[in-house]
Amino acid sequence: MTLKYLFHGSGKSISSKYIKANTPSDRSKKENCMRGVYATDRKDIAIGMALTTEKYTKSFGDYSKKPFQAIFVRGSPKKKPVYVYKISAKGFAEKPKGSHQWINQKNALILGKEILATAELRQCWRKATIKEKKRYYSVKKQK
Repeated sequence: MTLKYLFHGSGKSISSKYIKANTPSDRSKKENCMRGVYATDRKDIAIGMALTTEKYTKSFGDYSKKPFQAIFVRGSPKKKPVYVYKISAKGFAEKPKGSHQWINQKNALILGKEILATAELRQCWRKATIKEKKRYYSVKKQK
């Protein structure tokens, strides 16, 4: 099955026709720090990723939940809009396979934009428990 479009979540409004390839700040895994445009085939994951773009926050994703849930270890989403872009799937490859994470090393054409109020997305995120915070920081120390 060939996908026609994917979703990209962002905390920023993009006014150009393309999402530009860049180098992400996430260094947790090799496939998370490649230069390119990152997208997903699931809109709920794109929403969760958009919520995590706030400066000075730390978070991880719970992919077992439907919808996807962003779990905040430090901070939380601010009360400002987030953006979900529908983008052309042309040039994207799923890395790693079965992960719902797609990467294109070139700029991606924007097909549509949805503006969502953070206040209406409460089911898409939560604060981490003490146990989750301990686990998160212990894993980060190992790297």
